[in-house]
Amino acid sequence: MIKDHFIAIYWGVRKESITECAEKIEMTISFLNKVDESFKSWHSANRPKHLQDLRPIEIQKDFIQSLLMQGQNVGDFEYRFHGRGCLFKYPNDEIDIDFGMGGRFDGFDAYRLKRFLAYRKDRFPLLQDEKEFDKLFKNLVDTKYIIKDPRDPDDHLYFINNNF
Repeated sequence: MIKDHFIAIYWGVRKESITECAEKIEMTISFLNKVDESFKSWHSANRPKHLQDLRPIEIQKDFIQSLLMQGQNVGDFEYRFHGRGCLFKYPNDEIDIDFGMGGRFDGFDAYRLKRFLAYRKDRFPLLQDEKEFDKLFKNLVDTKYIIKDPRDPDDHLYFINNNF
């Protein structure tokens, strides 16, 4: 089954070049298929709606760089860089990330997790209660299952503790 998705990135003032941002986006998109199987293949937004007419596209740095230079919306595909991150948005979902030290994109905070879960109420019904979520998140921090990057402990992002 094919699902319609698009990606949004809010572009703010950035130190990185468009090429560096395209590389970060390419890495992020390559990991989206671990979130949901529907992210394994991408198709041109400028296409007929018939399945047999879909034209697959390769999500690679050069393609992403050309999108960044075109603007914020390409058909159903919406991306917006913001501050130090990127919002990927499509009709019924969105994923918002911030880049961490050294271009890390696997960080998260309570706000982004809550937004992510809000689009997945059926899959995660027990995590919809804000107090329960906050209690669980605090427990993950207290037990050091999630930690901040030691190179930037004042940052808002947490990461899975690989030494846990």
